[in-house]
Amino acid sequence: MAPSSWLDAELERIDNDDGSGAAELYQRALLVAERLPPAELPELGRRLLAGRRDMAPLLNLGRTLREAADPAAALNQLRQRASLAQSIINDRGRRIIGCGRRIVTISRSSTVLRLLAALEPVLILCLHSGPGGEGLRAAKELSRADLNAELVADDDLLGAVNRAELALSGADKLTTNLFVNKVGTRRLAEALELVAKPLYVAADETKRLLPEFYEPPAPDSVFEEIPRSLVQRIITDGQVDRPPADL
Repeated sequence: MAPSSWLDAELERIDNDDGSGAAELYQRALLVAERLPPAELPELGRRLLAGRRDMAPLLNLGRTLREAADPAAALNQLRQRASLAQSIINDRGRRIIGCGRRIVTISRSSTVLRLLAALEPVLILCLHSGPGGEGLRAAKELSRADLNAELVADDDLLGAVNRAELALSGADKLTTNLFVNKVGTRRLAEALELVAKPLYVAADETKRLLPEFYEPPAPDSVFEEIPRSLVQRIITDGQVDRPPADL
């Protein structure tokens, strides 16, 4: 396969992948970038910006590769940051949430799955997360890691909230005032608020967008906005997040 055909195929896979989370697609895009000559990195950045507008990490990577004075050096910094992000999130998660809890989660975030493994909850309730049903895959992966994971129908969200102590969600985009995640996340957040139980969001800093680059989900999207006011803490590898009252 010619180099251009290889790149076209890789970007098409990323654009059409509805099963992987934003962090996984970002890692795949980093691997694509590593295989390109430095002179071709700005063009890759342009193509990423023209592709998945719903995934903040791809937009941030695209903008960095297109605008950096030294794209190769910028790419190396991003790779180093990515290699440390999960361990920082896991350490902070253990301090903030604690181990051995009963947790309800929604959709399937690779960052959340790894944090859950580090937290070793006594029970993980995985909402089915339709449409798409990513919760089924999440429950299977957690069970294979010897964690006590249970699949819960979306219609039993309130039952799951009552059984759990807290909820843990991922995010595809972060801003100061909101985050974007799979549809159903806002309903979960509002149910938690009614019973005074916290929602924590785990997401690395590649998910954070400046206001001028933020685009809301399309009306027919499977993603939705959730107000920051419904979140207890955002657990990230960047600057320590503050509770809403401190914003």
